[in-house]
Amino acid sequence: MNKESGNTKQAIWVLWIIMGLNFGVAIFKIVIGTIANSGSIIADGYHSLSDGSGNIVGIVGLSIAGRPIDKNHPYGHKKFETISSMIIGMLLFVVGSKVAYNSIINIIHPKTPEISTISFVVMICTLIVNIFVVIYERSQGIKLSSDVLISDSEHTKSDVLITCGVIVTMILLRMGVPPIIDGCVSLLISLFIFKASFEIFMEATKTLTDSAVLNSEEIYEATMSCEEVKECHKIRSRGRKDEVFIDESCIVKVHT
Repeated sequence: MNKESGNTKQAIWVLWIIMGLNFGVAIFKIVIGTIANSGSIIADGYHSLSDGSGNIVGIVGLSIAGRPIDKNHPYGHKKFETISSMIIGMLLFVVGSKVAYNSIINIIHPKTPEISTISFVVMICTLIVNIFVVIYERSQGIKLSSDVLISDSEHTKSDVLITCGVIVTMILLRMGVPPIIDGCVSLLISLFIFKASFEIFMEATKTLTDSAVLNSEEIYEATMSCEEVKECHKIRSRGRKDEVFIDESCIVKVHT
């Protein structure tokens, strides 16, 4: 097994772990929300279930990306991971849109959310799990050079922001702040979610449109440092940070 294949399998394993945690948190919220008769906790539980869709997209994308080079894909299948990353970015945009829409509705028609001790406990427990997921998934994404893990950690980070917003709102409402604060805090959070979605989308677009990865002048200097090379031109680079392809035309010295 080569290093690239090993990294892909490790990344898939990480996603399985994250998906298990997401479903565990979702079931916990739904059960507790049903017992406490809290519609907001139940709704948040179903939102956590939707996070599993991003994990599934990542697992499928990485499984394809890990395939070896073949006749139809002489440069490999790594771009499927980039495509998966873009889809996760789109899912994040959908989450942001939903949060923004609900925020505007709550600003126009403010209502006091249900606040109870059990609500605080559920939100805090969820926050702890999601913070662990973000730190673990992002660190593994950097270690394994996985766009999917890094993008999915941003997706989970949106849950952290939403949960923090809910907790802050609960505290402010307990302090007597008008109910409109609920919509205002949520709208602010949606902007951070849109920002994360845009950054993921743009990073994936660079790879899919073959944007230059390396500085052509640096490639030129490295190439010309070889004694056998007389001249080089038409220098191009593309790919990902962990998989760079360089094309250049070189004139070499001929020894007779």
